[in-house]
Amino acid sequence: MFLSSEGVESALALFEEAISLDPALAYAWNGKGNALTVQKRYNEALAAYERAISLDPEFGAPWNGKGNALSNQRRYDEALAAYEKAISLDPELANPWNGKGGALDDKRCYQDALAAYEKAISLNSEFAFAWNGKGNVLCHQKRFNEDARGLRGGDRLDAEEADPWNGKANVLKESKAQ
Repeated sequence: MFLSSEGVESALALFEEAISLDPALAYAWNGKGNALTVQKRYNEALAAYERAISLDPEFGAPWNGKGNALSNQRRYDEALAAYEKAISLDPELANPWNGKGGALDDKRCYQDALAAYEKAISLNSEFAFAWNGKGNVLCHQKRFNEDARGLRGGDRLDAEEADPWNGKANVLKESKAQ
């Protein structure tokens, strides 16, 4: 999302300036929520997402952001409800499916998490986080030979994205320990 702390601060300042110019701009409130989430200021992020939602209830992105902030607070049931709302508003968006997969994985609902990740991947086959999440679920289930970061797409992912490559190394290590 943002590459540096300075980038986050700059983005946050720009979103706040946009809000000062037009307080009814849901996109700016959503962007502010995203920047605050990156800074791990989850309660403030939730307030920004709620404002965006109140301004445009049919805008799916703040529902996804709300899910991310709630998930980061380990409030998984609330996060799942937010992801479901985002999906209902924009079923072709991969991000809420990925977030849903993460919350379900954290709740140890592995089959449902796997289905959510697979849906995210079907919507965006190059979504590194969804491939990595799918791999994590398969790894939790000790299904190392099926791990998604290997033959089924991990090698096609952005070489700059560390998570899938780290996950792939962990799978190789775990599978040799079995």
